[in-house]
Amino acid sequence: MGEVRGGCCPPMDLFRSEAMQLVQLIIPMESAHLTVSYLGDLGLLQFKDVP
Repeated sequence: MGEVRGGCCPPMDLFRSEAMQLVQLIIPMESAHLTVSYLGDLGLLQFKDVP
């Protein structure tokens, strides 16, 4: 899967052959910034900016 560097999760790679899923998160506005920041710090998700 990948080398673990100082955390619980492998680093995110832009080009990889692992199976991925596209999901939609519905988060209350009050907690959106903190939630997205936390998920990004975990390194388990890649975010897609939708206009």
